[in-house]
Amino acid sequence: MHYTDAEPRTLLLLIDDVQRLGLRHRFEEDIGRALDRYISQGGYIFKSFMDHSRGKFFDNLGNDIKGLLSLYEATHLAFEGEVILEEAKEFAIEHLQGFNSVNIGKNLQDQVVHSLDLPLHRRMQWQDACWHIKSYRMRKDMNYGLLELAVLNFNMVQSILQEDLQHMSRWWNNSINLGNKLVFARDWLMECFFWTVGMACDPQFSSCRRGLTRVTSLITTIDDVYDIYGTLDELELFTDAVESGLICARPSSKRQSGVSTRSPQRSMNTSIMAGSQSQEFPF
Repeated sequence: MHYTDAEPRTLLLLIDDVQRLGLRHRFEEDIGRALDRYISQGGYIFKSFMDHSRGKFFDNLGNDIKGLLSLYEATHLAFEGEVILEEAKEFAIEHLQGFNSVNIGKNLQDQVVHSLDLPLHRRMQWQDACWHIKSYRMRKDMNYGLLELAVLNFNMVQSILQEDLQHMSRWWNNSINLGNKLVFARDWLMECFFWTVGMACDPQFSSCRRGLTRVTSLITTIDDVYDIYGTLDELELFTDAVESGLICARPSSKRQSGVSTRSPQRSMNTSIMAGSQSQEFPF
């Protein structure tokens, strides 16, 4: 990104497009430098939008739909006690919900509806990137090079995530096969993997996604063992076996024959070791 001489508004709009199109991880250092510079120059900017004589935001701000959208998204990152941002959120919602759709284009209208439905930071990045790629394609000011890069990047990330899911499916169905052994338990591998994609969305965090999928899948299964399947005596034995580290604890009855502490303990150890060696955990 070589926009060092660009106007602040132009550069910030470009950064916003880059992030919404799912390209943040490719320009992380450039984005960081640009934002650090403008944040240090601008300070706490929200007070400049207020009419201090009335203690309210200037009414004419309600005419700038794009600005209101940015303000609305920013207010969801407020810390507790930031009264100005709470007031800004109410102001933005009021004007965005009351805008006249006749006066703005279809693309901007769709963005307003999309943002009001769920703010950006609460969405799963790659699902939202797909939506924004389609929306960006329809914009009159679309940069074809940026669009092409976004599409290629999305396809590459999709391929990586599919590879992660295939790897976890082989582990779940062939290596431990708990879905067939414990028919009473939720077979939630896909749901657990989907959660990890939201938790560690950047493509380089494959080890993290795989490790978290192992752990959450096993936790879900163990939760069902406790809630649905085991008797009190059996669950006490199972708990003691896990807590004492008896990873090869033998089942004490036929009912327990499918429930071994070997799988959870071994899988969790594998996940921890893989993450610590690769140093890919993003938190």
